[in-house]
Amino acid sequence: MEERPVHNAILNETIARIGEILGPELDAITIERGVIGLFFTGVQLGDGIVGTCATPIKSIPEAVCCPSSAMAMPFPGKLKGRRAADLLREVQSDHGIRRAVGIATMNALAELCWQRCPHPDFVLRTGVDAFDATEFRPGDRTVVAETPWGRLGMSVCYDVRFPHLYRALAQAGADFLSVPSVFTVPTGRAHWHVLLRARAIENGCFVFAPAQWGEHTAGRKSYGHSLIVDPWGEVLADGGEEVGFVTAKIEPARIAEARRSVPSLTHDRPFTPPALAPRSLAAE
Repeated sequence: MEERPVHNAILNETIARIGEILGPELDAITIERGVIGLFFTGVQLGDGIVGTCATPIKSIPEAVCCPSSAMAMPFPGKLKGRRAADLLREVQSDHGIRRAVGIATMNALAELCWQRCPHPDFVLRTGVDAFDATEFRPGDRTVVAETPWGRLGMSVCYDVRFPHLYRALAQAGADFLSVPSVFTVPTGRAHWHVLLRARAIENGCFVFAPAQWGEHTAGRKSYGHSLIVDPWGEVLADGGEEVGFVTAKIEPARIAEARRSVPSLTHDRPFTPPALAPRSLAAE
């Protein structure tokens, strides 16, 4: 897969903040040790502070397993003694391993900055696994936000499989529905377009669905195809399978037009739900 340069606002902001805190001292900080492994890349600063980053496996040349081919590495020779400021620039490199070394250096420098200037609103926890310490909980409310162009009903990815959620957003006044997503290739090919078109048609809403595309760790692939769908179910823009952005002309009058043609939003009515199914609904 083609390597692409990273232009990330969060990384840029972090690098800028590092420069602000360390100032001229940054130019004097050097690397004591660097390691490029199959899974993680790491650097150690001269004062012992360490930073790591996941290694992009597909970018690893044969030099990792064959020392005689060491010149194939993006950093031939030793990292020891190199200026951290120089490696920090590699964060925006278009080469995966150089970028990993740059991010590892950035993380080490960020730790140094934390030690020098801890943020008063945060508490640093040590001795815990970051993934184990992070709590993820499902949401318990829907959100419709006012915008200059109309009301936006917000959702994310897997939500698109629950039509009653979008009905509630539309009944609350949503004109547009947002569905940022990361669908896998198999489910994307089978379900992505049809689900989004259905949510648009059912509710007479425009649907904006930015979608991640590309290959990730462990060979996982994302489907892409960022879509803009109009209230009649017509796909106005399809980003396909590549990095980029899509645009379309949005005519809010199409919302009222679609809802006049199929006024199902005004035909919802309460009903008595059926008795519970006697068998499990889980996959067997």
